[in-house]
Amino acid sequence: MSLIEQIKSINPSAKDPLFRRLLRDEDLGYLRDGEKIIGFEIDINNSKELSGYTMIGVQKHTILAFKSDLNEEDRLIIFPSMDKLFDEAFELLDLTVIKQEFTNSDFKGNVLDKGVLRRVVSDLTPPLRSVELPQGVSEAMVQAMLEENANSVRATSQPTQQPTQQPTPQPKPTPQPTPQPTPQPKSTQQPTPQPQQKEMTKLEELQAQKFTDLADISDFVVVYHGIPREIATQVINGALSASSNPEVRIEVAIQLFGKIYEKFGK
Repeated sequence: MSLIEQIKSINPSAKDPLFRRLLRDEDLGYLRDGEKIIGFEIDINNSKELSGYTMIGVQKHTILAFKSDLNEEDRLIIFPSMDKLFDEAFELLDLTVIKQEFTNSDFKGNVLDKGVLRRVVSDLTPPLRSVELPQGVSEAMVQAMLEENANSVRATSQPTQQPTQQPTPQPKPTPQPTPQPTPQPKSTQQPTPQPQQKEMTKLEELQAQKFTDLADISDFVVVYHGIPREIATQVINGALSASSNPEVRIEVAIQLFGKIYEKFGK
């Protein structure tokens, strides 16, 4: 089936309800700016065919999309969530699209860019753009982690007491004559004050690292920031469940640890 045949086989969209859903769907926050949303119209003349998974996703509305009416020119505009976008099974990143910004339900958008989706979406996804924590990865989740590991938190927050040892008596040394220092002329030059460097916060230290693996983040915060291993493991699990994209997972983990630092007071 050709691309145009695939698009013709998709049912037309109910414009108003679809646009309202696009503006409130939490998984599409990375595409929104206020009351505007960015979508990707399939370039019928230049794009490859849609994968089977994408066709099913559009038909079952697990990938939100606008399909034009039967009496209009055939158009398909997709608004993929980030987990679908980076899922290789859907092959979305290899589609050729027209990137547009939409402000109302007529779906006549302002063209922003054209090309392969992998390139035109790059300014909307990490590392060029930070992402909001996905649904379920929230303040409540962080608080639950801390409460579940309350003993570890208290142990980490308290300084370790070292046992006090009594000094071993030492024999008194024989007094030696103290040499008199040679007088030196006083300098009239005032010492140049050195600029004080601002100390980085724990979150800034974490953001300054170039992590490529979640395990490295976990080891870093445990070793250098004193985060209990139990909490670090739960943060990593939360990041793993938030997305299938490694870069998004790392961004989510860093943001979660930032919230942990706020709760820890670190």
